[in-house]
Amino acid sequence: MWEQDFDGNLLSSVSMPWLEMPMDFSSELYSDIGSRADRFSYAMFRIDAAADSLYEYDGRTLRPVFTAGIKEGLMHQYDRLGSMYLFLSFGDPQAVNDNSYVIPSQTPMLIDPVSLRGAYCNIMVDCIGEVRWDSGWAFSKSPGYFVMNSSPGGLSSWIDKSIEQYDISGDELKKLKDFQATLDEDDNNVVIFGRWK
Repeated sequence: MWEQDFDGNLLSSVSMPWLEMPMDFSSELYSDIGSRADRFSYAMFRIDAAADSLYEYDGRTLRPVFTAGIKEGLMHQYDRLGSMYLFLSFGDPQAVNDNSYVIPSQTPMLIDPVSLRGAYCNIMVDCIGEVRWDSGWAFSKSPGYFVMNSSPGGLSSWIDKSIEQYDISGDELKKLKDFQATLDEDDNNVVIFGRWK
């Protein structure tokens, strides 16, 4: 890992070969480089569910700052969301067709870095009405906002599911139905930018 200026001059670097991952296209590196200008966080998603930590680079070294106790075989990933640690776990791979699988994400957990207490959390997308987003939102986060990108049909189905699952009524139901009426299946994707509250 290294830092460089815009002219390509090396400012700082660190080499930690024991953190290298095999190039097998089933594991990925994640960072929240866009969330804070003063630090860089680094985490690995390993399909083999190996134990790991969330690391931060301070200009001199990568140091582990958070590790969660996990049950054996649980695929997981660490990240940061502002000042909180984010823990994501994943279900068993599911076949989409003969040659393709998806790995479903579970509801993310936010953990306070001081008390190390946390809870599962979902997102309330209240800019279009009282709609809850229980998984997947952690992949669309930024420091001050999240981004949701959906097809009109997918968004409409999500609204129907939220109305049914959470028994939405009154003004919130009207707000959702009014928004849903603006969706057309022939439209391009709908992108929603939401601010964290």
